[in-house]
Amino acid sequence: LSALLQEPPYGGLKQAILLHSDTHDGALAAEFLAHFFHIRFGLHVQPRRVLELRDDVPGVFRTFGLRNLVKEFARTVQDFGAGRLVFDATGGYKAQVALAVVVGQAFGVPVVYRFERFSEIIELPPLPFTLDLEFFSSVRALLEKDKITSHDLASALGQPLTDANPAFARLSVALAGPDGNNEYTLSPMGQLILELFKLRERNVL
Repeated sequence: LSALLQEPPYGGLKQAILLHSDTHDGALAAEFLAHFFHIRFGLHVQPRRVLELRDDVPGVFRTFGLRNLVKEFARTVQDFGAGRLVFDATGGYKAQVALAVVVGQAFGVPVVYRFERFSEIIELPPLPFTLDLEFFSSVRALLEKDKITSHDLASALGQPLTDANPAFARLSVALAGPDGNNEYTLSPMGQLILELFKLRERNVL
């Protein structure tokens, strides 16, 4: 944080949101850092727990934890506006860093990171990806479902439900599964696409 505050674009930072894991250690660390940042830098700091973001059950972390992290990123954009934010991806699980870059790129928020051997913060470059929002808008009803069945997919996209079907192949990045019941849920990328639509509808982006 000290390095971030020394960068000209971010020297006027007044508030920080700490997104922490859904663990006892994560909560303690966030509470300590909130107290320290307030004393050391005079910042108003708000810790926010990311539900299911824990590493004891990999499947829960991969699907629900990272999806909830995307929701919290979207919540900060809703609360403060993209133009007033910077995402600092330093610390935590490595999967969060890549996800933060993608989310920041989609929401128009810069993403910074401090590598262990660097004395300064660097802004992470955008990843080479684009979202076909016109296509995803056409399948928005699927993205809104808690559970997406094979029947739902076949009705919307046709058969087969493999990469041989161009429509399914395009949607697959937004899906996690199938599970033992042959049902799908949203992947973190699918959650990002859904949150992007919601923020645009609210004229936040």
